[in-house]
Amino acid sequence: MTRRERRFVAHFLIVAEATEAARRAGYSEATARLTGPRLLQKPLIRAAIAREQEAQALRTGLSLERVLAEYVRLALADVGRLLAWGRDGVRVKPLADWSADEAAAIAAVRFADDRQGRQQVRVELHNKKYALAVLETYFQVGEPPVDATGARDRLLFKMREQKIKYELEDDPDAMEEALAALYAERQAKEDRRNDY
Repeated sequence: MTRRERRFVAHFLIVAEATEAARRAGYSEATARLTGPRLLQKPLIRAAIAREQEAQALRTGLSLERVLAEYVRLALADVGRLLAWGRDGVRVKPLADWSADEAAAIAAVRFADDRQGRQQVRVELHNKKYALAVLETYFQVGEPPVDATGARDRLLFKMREQKIKYELEDDPDAMEEALAALYAERQAKEDRRNDY
């Protein structure tokens, strides 16, 4: 591999997107869109990426199963298990009473005084809708192919698609434009794969 290809591998491991990795590795803006996906087709580069991903997973204890388990924790979180209802209203249960799953689902706990000077507590969960969308996407991937990298690519694509839909749901024009770019990138990748 060339020095620039090694830089591409390093950047791809960070951004998980071929065009952006090519840009960061020093390929021109004009050629990065074609070069990045083409580089991913090279067996040496694919092998280097796979080796480093495996090494990263071993170092961090990270695996697809662990990531999915975290999404399940977020998706199935129930704020009702963190609260107690009584004659004086609703209060947040003590932290010691929270399970690990309940604690993991918490995005923020905010404290403020109301107009009467009483302390109010606001508990915010991580986005359940997004976590459910990711899990739905994962389970709709279908039969895993013989090539596990293809399954990973499809999962990453579906996750990027869901993220665009979630983040741009209030701006249909921007969502349409972002999705069109994502679909064009996927089509270009498939076209290049069919050329080999």
